[in-house]
Amino acid sequence: MFPLTHLYVNQIILGSMNPMQAIGSVLPDLLAYSGIAWERAHSLKDEATLPCDVYIADALHGVGLPGLDYYTDKSYRQGDGYAFYKARYIKDALLTLGVPEGDCLWRGHNIIEMAIEVNIKNTTRMTFAPLRKANLETALITTLEQSLTASMGQPVDLSTPLSLFVSLDGDQKILSDHYSIKLNQAYKTDISGDSIHSLIEQAQSYISKDYLNFLEDCVTRMENHLRVLERGVSC
Repeated sequence: MFPLTHLYVNQIILGSMNPMQAIGSVLPDLLAYSGIAWERAHSLKDEATLPCDVYIADALHGVGLPGLDYYTDKSYRQGDGYAFYKARYIKDALLTLGVPEGDCLWRGHNIIEMAIEVNIKNTTRMTFAPLRKANLETALITTLEQSLTASMGQPVDLSTPLSLFVSLDGDQKILSDHYSIKLNQAYKTDISGDSIHSLIEQAQSYISKDYLNFLEDCVTRMENHLRVLERGVSC
């Protein structure tokens, strides 16, 4: 999922969203942008390397708990992850735009996630304010970068992707333009931001009836998983 959706779901579960929780809520994606393999970035971390608020929020994002991205990307109700399942409905549209067939579900699941992100922005009170505040906590970010660099065994840059995430703002036009650039760089295509904007609109028709039920179900599942996790860690 995209940043605002993770902030939204985590705030429901945690009941708060301080700077550490905000960074933890998007930490797996920050690590992936920093060059850490997706699976490793989204796995459970060693709680000894992170402050408790960061560790718990990170766990709620990734696949190891399992957190939200397990249900969106890996498996939901013994089937494909929610976003990948819905992506099959826009696979042909992406193929027409020049995305290789083998990548259409992967790229399509991002479109589905952007549609949910836009809905969270437009229909809830959740904003990027907690992440913007966290982005100003330079000492915290530096400390986390140093700790994660040591535990991951490679350089970790959190500040660059964190600034990018804040700039996306859950805004459909910004998301569309950013993703069209990303696709064009990857595939040497000429996909316009308007084309991605239209795909997000199309995706809305496939998620509108059930995405809230999906998120509510994930919250229930994750709360149960979190209670088990907290019994086994020291923080």
